[in-house]
Amino acid sequence: MNAMGILILYVLPALSLNCEAYRFDQGYSEIWYTLPAADIFSFEELESARPNVTKKYHYRLVVHSKSSADSAVHEGMKSATVDPTRKSDYLIDFIPVFLGAGQYRYQLDIDASGDHAEKNGELEIFSDTVAFTCSDLILSEKVQAILHFAREGVELTPLLAPEFAPRDTMMVYTEAYGLIPDSLYFTVRYIIVDTAGAIVFSRDEKRLKYDFRQIDTAFIAVGDIRPGPYKVHVAIYEPVLNKMVTKSHSLDVKERALSIDLDAMTYAFEIDVFLSADEYRQFCDLDLSVKKKYLDKFWSRHDYKQFEERLMEADAQFSTSNIIGRRTHLGKYYILNGPPDEIEYRPMEATGDPSQVWHYHTRGLSILFVDSDGDGDYDMRGNVNVEDDFLRDFPGPGNEE
Repeated sequence: MNAMGILILYVLPALSLNCEAYRFDQGYSEIWYTLPAADIFSFEELESARPNVTKKYHYRLVVHSKSSADSAVHEGMKSATVDPTRKSDYLIDFIPVFLGAGQYRYQLDIDASGDHAEKNGELEIFSDTVAFTCSDLILSEKVQAILHFAREGVELTPLLAPEFAPRDTMMVYTEAYGLIPDSLYFTVRYIIVDTAGAIVFSRDEKRLKYDFRQIDTAFIAVGDIRPGPYKVHVAIYEPVLNKMVTKSHSLDVKERALSIDLDAMTYAFEIDVFLSADEYRQFCDLDLSVKKKYLDKFWSRHDYKQFEERLMEADAQFSTSNIIGRRTHLGKYYILNGPPDEIEYRPMEATGDPSQVWHYHTRGLSILFVDSDGDGDYDMRGNVNVEDDFLRDFPGPGNEE
């Protein structure tokens, strides 16, 4: 009996469990964890003809205080669902915990199909007496391939071991606490440094201040960053308090793909929204082989998945009886800048025309669109730069090397 027990323990594979703790305000934290789908589901289940397969697993999280004998246990059953056609997917979920100020050790145990995995970690909760602080950084992909979670209305799936390909756009999420709305703006600085401490990316953002507690998100294209390990640092400056808080997170950039599969990219040639009229005419005059070389370089630096997703959304939301959504001013701005944080509808502007204002609170922008012809195609008004930062220095076809 004992020998058979030893044999079973020997042949059963260990689950590939990974976990990380994220701290927010008022003692609230989330312990996130990931498991490959192949660790939860059997071979037969992954080969199933059903569109989705669901399975239950057991979790147990024990949190111990380092300064006392106090501990807390979170335990129960959860369900995992997988699409058998995507065997490389992984399960991701989290366990919420509330803790007082102090230092803690935690152990997460997962049991599924007779297999067991455990992961240990440490967590420090700071006192709420700190007037100005921020949450831990969450790194995510801008276009997410798996389950979507929402925090404060922002969809994101944390990457516990962040790894990005050259065409990916990294999303950085943090929350600032203790802002003083007596001034109009606060400043956020995003810096990426390599292992030698050299800065490979730096950007300052001026954010409109409207509450004591605000979220901040930034989207960083990693196309110009060499493969290797890095750290992203975020510094938030509150001018009223004259204080700055910082957080950091590690990430890896993978090797660049050798080529782009243009045949699999339905809208690869529809790049007019990114270019001026003259640049797009130059592009259209190129031979097909030269166009493909240009597009191969273009899409190695831009996020095609995001572009296609926004293009389809623009067609669905802004098409009129006379023009497809992607060709409207609203559609073009949406494709380049993404959905606004808020849309303010005004039935009549001072001119007597319907209008709407797109507010991008985290970027300090308010963009006015006016339907001057009454045909549902709103014109953009005002001196507004419609291009994202990562598009500003992109050369036209005549300037490609």
